[in-house]
Amino acid sequence: MATHDQPPASTSFISHVDLDSGSDSKIASVSVYTGRAEITRVFKLSVKTGQNLVKVNGLPNVLEHDSIRVEGRGPATIHDVTVSQMPEPQKPEMSPALLGLWRRKNLLDKALECATKTRDSLDKYLSSLHVEHVKADELEKIVEACDANGEKLEEKILDLKTQLQVAEKEIQKQEASENGKSASEKDNSLQLRTRLSLGLFAERESEVELVLIYAVLNASWTPVYDVRVDMQASDTPITLVYKAAITQNTAEDWQDVPLTLETATPSFQVGIPKLYRWTLSVQRPNARRSHTISAAARSVPVAGALFGTSLSGPMPPNPISQTDSLRFRGADVSSKGSVSATFTVPGIITIPSDGTAHNVTVAELKLGATMSWVVVPKIDARARLSAKIKNASDYTLLRGVGSIYVDGSFISKSSVPNVSPGETFDCALGLDPAIRVTYHPVSKKTAQTGFYLKSNVNSYSQRISISNTKSITITDLRIVDQIPVSADETITVKLISPALPPVQSQVAASGPGKDEKKADQSALNPRVMVSKGITAEWGDGMEDSAATEDGTAAAGQDGKLSWLCETPSQGKASLLLQWEVTSPTSSYIPNL
Repeated sequence: MATHDQPPASTSFISHVDLDSGSDSKIASVSVYTGRAEITRVFKLSVKTGQNLVKVNGLPNVLEHDSIRVEGRGPATIHDVTVSQMPEPQKPEMSPALLGLWRRKNLLDKALECATKTRDSLDKYLSSLHVEHVKADELEKIVEACDANGEKLEEKILDLKTQLQVAEKEIQKQEASENGKSASEKDNSLQLRTRLSLGLFAERESEVELVLIYAVLNASWTPVYDVRVDMQASDTPITLVYKAAITQNTAEDWQDVPLTLETATPSFQVGIPKLYRWTLSVQRPNARRSHTISAAARSVPVAGALFGTSLSGPMPPNPISQTDSLRFRGADVSSKGSVSATFTVPGIITIPSDGTAHNVTVAELKLGATMSWVVVPKIDARARLSAKIKNASDYTLLRGVGSIYVDGSFISKSSVPNVSPGETFDCALGLDPAIRVTYHPVSKKTAQTGFYLKSNVNSYSQRISISNTKSITITDLRIVDQIPVSADETITVKLISPALPPVQSQVAASGPGKDEKKADQSALNPRVMVSKGITAEWGDGMEDSAATEDGTAAAGQDGKLSWLCETPSQGKASLLLQWEVTSPTSSYIPNL
């Protein structure tokens, strides 16, 4: 709670105001960045005429000193701001009850030590007796007396040990009840030892409002998504639930606060690098050779910080005092610059300082998408569902993990890339068991041709069956397969079915844009109608796979081809891949 020292008549007196950040202020807003958060606290306090020293205690140890700003309203002027660490709290004194228990334990320890020594002395006395020096009738009495005393001592020692165990348990119980606070609460109090001191000159006794803004570490947020797919919807089949997983371990609980999520990373002391003059000269014969640039040329000092300054820098005075606003003497200006995106979480949020992730919903977006299925049955006959989603919202999507739900059922997890408003992105939606593909065994026929130079002609036939058990028509099912590619001039590979044109190759132009390159590639690799609703083309349909590293068009040069199928609900389709391999009869082809 805020406390005041009553001022005497002297005008040189400094009024002291002690504030606790937790109980004497309210968090007005929290902006969470990646790796840190910016806290805005509002204090309302009374100040006396003249000099006032305001101390704000209990701020987090993870507070970044260079980030502190103090604003406010009232007839007063801020002269200086300093940050220090509060002394560690002293261990509390023991209560009378606990002192009594410890006293009893110490007495029991002493009594046990005394009884043990007496028993040891009795044993030593018996061992020191000599038969020739003691009469027979006296020896019997001595032994009986020692046995009786020894038995009493053993009982006393056992009783003292039992009482000592009880006393230790009572001490532990009393200490636990007196400590009261849990271990986590004690740890939090040790993490809230930063103190902010500011000098404030008030023109008159009045109420003022201080706004304290500071950044803390140990706080961050990461985007997470729920991607819900409705296969029956046509316009907006994707419902994207945009969430933020917020984690903070600053020792301050954010209780019922307006929350803002920032995608920018605050920077301090970031200035424009300065290039120094780079000179060249002819090396003289006697000069020592050097392969390094001079230190002046290599150094890149900062020429004037543009984004924030430190509290420790010089503070020019502010000579003019206004009535309504608090003025700073030597206040430093800090600017975050432009940010890529800012999200305001609706309502008020409570995020405790527990180091665990707390999910809050940023937005629920209805997005349009084009569904597609891809099957590579030679490797895996299962259909992989994906969606090309357009971000038609005003929200920037950040890279994160999405949980995929198709028609209400959890399918898999997928990654969501960085997507700006208006951009499209591909999202893998997992396996679709309703699309069933059968890859039948390949059939082979061998024949010979030629009279003088005989050649083997191996004909291969691969049949693929498709079954759509869904209740809707699928319009973009791609089946990918391949034929072998000859790496020897004596081996010839010919595609029979589907009847695609021969593979062409040309150097890809570097000038046209992305759309023009796609148009050129489409002309170079036309689609061929196979049957109703089924076309075929060279390549696997993957983007950025139509050109090799040397810039040559490669559609079909790797032997890959694909069918694009439109299959009605409960419909079936059959695909046929046929090719011939011609080689000399004397050659052996191991991979065929």
